[in-house]
Amino acid sequence: AGFKVDLGSCSGWAMELARNGPGGLYERPLFVDYTPGYLYVLWGLGLVSQALGIPVEGLLKLPAIIADLGLALAIFALAAELGASRNRALLAAAVFLFVPISWFDSAGWAQVDSVGTLVLVLAVRELWRGDSERAAILTTIAAIIKPQFGILIPLAAVVIIRRHWVERPDDGSRLGGGPIRIVTTTVAGLLTATLVCLPFGLAIVPIPFLGITLEQSLLGQVLQTAGGYPWITVNAYNPWALVSMDGAGLASSGTWIRDAPNPAAPADPFYAPFGIPAALVGTALIGLFIVALAVFLWRRHDDRRALLVALAVMAVAFFVLPTRVHERYLYPFFALGAILIALQPRWAAVYAVLATANLANLYGILTLPFYDSPGLGPLLDAFGGLGARLGEAVRSTAGVTAAAAAHAGGFLAAAAFLARPRRGAPGRARDDPVPGAPRE
Repeated sequence: AGFKVDLGSCSGWAMELARNGPGGLYERPLFVDYTPGYLYVLWGLGLVSQALGIPVEGLLKLPAIIADLGLALAIFALAAELGASRNRALLAAAVFLFVPISWFDSAGWAQVDSVGTLVLVLAVRELWRGDSERAAILTTIAAIIKPQFGILIPLAAVVIIRRHWVERPDDGSRLGGGPIRIVTTTVAGLLTATLVCLPFGLAIVPIPFLGITLEQSLLGQVLQTAGGYPWITVNAYNPWALVSMDGAGLASSGTWIRDAPNPAAPADPFYAPFGIPAALVGTALIGLFIVALAVFLWRRHDDRRALLVALAVMAVAFFVLPTRVHERYLYPFFALGAILIALQPRWAAVYAVLATANLANLYGILTLPFYDSPGLGPLLDAFGGLGARLGEAVRSTAGVTAAAAAHAGGFLAAAAFLARPRRGAPGRARDDPVPGAPRE
């Protein structure tokens, strides 16, 4: 099972790294659209494959499946730390583990979103415990595993600046330290990025006077990856999927529409509402929403639940608002949202709607013949071909429209929770320890 192209790419990268190491990987004549973070895992799998003489394809799903289990443990721990009862914390872990999104993404698709999400969740825990430097290290690693896991960066920056510059508590806890903690936190993040990228021959940014070009930098690799998918949606059933232009569109015909001019062929059509390229519109939408979340957190920076809610809503916004989004970009919400269900049951309805819509999205895409997932064959052939007909129904105009509407509705409902805190709910639960306080 799995997407044949993804499996082929990951196995090829794993063996290339095992044979020749990471140095200069991005300058070799092969296609690589991953930033260095997860390539370390693939490098390890390639070495294991060589040492044991087993096909690397049989190892590719193991890291993501292990990360699924790690996320379940982290969800239990974080829910309990925020005041949820043991039973509610166990329920949160079970919801994440058994909702089809998690195992469909790892055991079915052979993707690695659980690995980056686990690091992201652990970064949140360090942030609300007052370990700003450790949070910066984990946040940086998450973003280098895949850039979409960088959604915590702007929120963490707001919390850290407010915590150490404006508040500057002098209580001897890890929350103290004043503005110098902003410097040490920034250095920790930059040093981490440098150390992760260095073995691959990448700097963080181009340094012209040292002869380091954009292509030889992490920034260049991120831009190149983003530029490789110049479409209003890359199989994500979000509102952009409903756009139709000259008969093209994901909902109308299952085809993609460009979101910006094509430098190689300026005459190629692209979608530009009000004369503005859709890529800029999507960027402006997510940018404005990040500002709104920053204002929200600036006012409630000492509320750990507020940080969790803001990040969960950010995860949904990143799926709904910008262009160039893949069908799997909603994954972090299902870990963060599971914790919220344990704390505030009203999140269950939002979770259920988004899980149903996203599972339909994943199933509709992975059952496309192009994706060539042989492990889904028995499912598609069962019950008189019901599985195949279900995939066709999901990919129909009505199916894509329903999923896009559900994703958008879930986003609006989640965003409304930011504006309407639950009546009588304190910033922290009575038994929710203050960040940085001694723990048993």
